[in-house]
Amino acid sequence: MCGIAGAFPTHNSSLVEKLIEAQSHRGPDGHGIYQSKDICIGQNRLAVVTDNEHDLPYRRDGLVIAFNGEITNYKHLAKSLNCWHFETETDTEVLLAAYKKWGDKCLTRIEGMFAFVIWDEVRQQGFAARDPVGVKPFFFTRQSGSFIFSSELQALLKVTTPKGLRDSVIAEALVAPYFSGALTTPFEGVEVLPPGSFAKFSHSNFRVEEYFHYLPESKLGCQFDLGVTLMKAVDDNLDALEQPGLFLSGGLDSSLLATRGESQHHFIMDYHDHEAICYDINGIVNSSDTNPALEVSGVTGGMAHLVQAGASEVITALETAIGAQASIVVWPQEVTQQLLARFASSYCKSVLVGDAADETHFGYFFVLDPKVCQTPQSLFENFDAPPLSQAFSTFKQDLAESYIKLCESRGYSWRRAPALSASYLVSRMWLGRLLLNGDVHTMRHSLESRVPFANRPVLEAAQSLSLETSFKNSLEKSHLRSLIEGVLPNSIVKRKKSALPFYQFLRFKDMLGDLPAESQAFLAKYLDFEQIMRQPEAMSHFRAYTLGRWYHLFGRHYE
Repeated sequence: MCGIAGAFPTHNSSLVEKLIEAQSHRGPDGHGIYQSKDICIGQNRLAVVTDNEHDLPYRRDGLVIAFNGEITNYKHLAKSLNCWHFETETDTEVLLAAYKKWGDKCLTRIEGMFAFVIWDEVRQQGFAARDPVGVKPFFFTRQSGSFIFSSELQALLKVTTPKGLRDSVIAEALVAPYFSGALTTPFEGVEVLPPGSFAKFSHSNFRVEEYFHYLPESKLGCQFDLGVTLMKAVDDNLDALEQPGLFLSGGLDSSLLATRGESQHHFIMDYHDHEAICYDINGIVNSSDTNPALEVSGVTGGMAHLVQAGASEVITALETAIGAQASIVVWPQEVTQQLLARFASSYCKSVLVGDAADETHFGYFFVLDPKVCQTPQSLFENFDAPPLSQAFSTFKQDLAESYIKLCESRGYSWRRAPALSASYLVSRMWLGRLLLNGDVHTMRHSLESRVPFANRPVLEAAQSLSLETSFKNSLEKSHLRSLIEGVLPNSIVKRKKSALPFYQFLRFKDMLGDLPAESQAFLAKYLDFEQIMRQPEAMSHFRAYTLGRWYHLFGRHYE
């Protein structure tokens, strides 16, 4: 696990040195820079699986690679590459050998999470790629004829000046927060390499192509053994980890992961005064996760660690999250991720997380509500979309139309199949944002989060599931539940999805009023600020506050 960065064409290593320094938390175990007359590539290293040292970036046979991620099937792949004499026992070298043999077709063979760049010294061309659903991030800019990239947006902002702010992305963060920030950034000229895509670049060419796109129900009728496929992915992610950890909520997904590894460290969130926290916004169950998680940990033989936090810890973690997340903090879960990661980093370098299960296995009941999913705009209102300013009076309708067109471009008709269309949006945009949050907030503490549900074979199997059969007996994700029946207590198997906590006791409405005048003026450009301040405390106040803080830290420098 690492941070990667680079610039092309350039012979100026100082720019890449700044990028590497800005994301040094991603790799405290080493760093290095490769420089030629045409390109400069840098890498930070977090040693998780092996201490087998090699140059950073790794260079061999005229190829240079900077790699962020884990290839979980690299040992199997190595057996297919017997024409390559391996110098190391790393997945980095296996990935390089796979590219040498198969070119961009290697992406259909590798499994795991990744963002990497390979430079061909002989052909003078580069290749960059990102995993199927975007577990590992890749930001870039092409201003002034250069291609500059990094693992984190905040790092890129230290070496480049955006052309301005994207009003549509900022407004989307308020109106449709769970779908925002996955496919673009709030900064003009700063882009995201889409999930499941690769880029080829040279002095005369730059193009992006797609090699994978998750599509719900696109493999109906195909035969997959979901249980075998998923458990293999979990075991592959646990392979060679000396002290594996798990973010355990007591929900279905993380509980399923807990069944695969005894002596895991289980990190469980335990908020002080949780009775003052509203868990009820857009959720099915109003409950704390602490007791169910402790029950699962006890049954599976894990080592339970309660991560306790009250109001002061939440505020500190929120400020850390806002500083780390240059894409605008929009989910309360981002605070939880910061708290868990900071605590867990004292015990291990890698944790399993249940992310991507809900988004690819039909884990959200709201898609079945005809009122909620009647249109994308009704979906926005379900998630507490705030009143917008007069200047953005048509924005919700315009955004809804863009979402409908996005669905139609992949064969999903909102008019004929609103539930499936909403599920596609969840898998494409909601999931992308969730994974970005997970990477940014865990890596801030030099902690790797592994996502077995995002392994390509698991994704392919999930595409064979139907929406209709995934909801049974008022429970979501019926196919996953069947995998733990008889393994975990029935109280866990039948536990409904609970909502993320909303820190109501912090009173974000009051905190909004304490923002600097320039931040309030910025918010008033997008929001009907007077009206929102008259409304009862709600999630919209949290999002407005975090946007105001984001503006103070980032946005005001690029207006």
